[in-house]
Amino acid sequence: MFEIDRIFSQRNSKSGLMEWFFSAREGVLGPFENKAQAQNALKVFADFNIKNNDDGGRSSTGNIQMTLTPLIENGIRKR
Repeated sequence: MFEIDRIFSQRNSKSGLMEWFFSAREGVLGPFENKAQAQNALKVFADFNIKNNDDGGRSSTGNIQMTLTPLIENGIRKR
């Protein structure tokens, strides 16, 4: 996983504050208040997918197991 390429920030046009996000095949997730929170959420997201044997379709075995558990239940908000 290339974590450094997945985490980014942008300025909120209404509040003027910086917001942090991470990207995954499932989309852009966030916002988070700081980079550390985004990094932690990315770790939680990756651990959740590993635990549920969800490899995002990368497996060559063709045995893809996906979960329908909403990300918000795991503390991650999808943008």
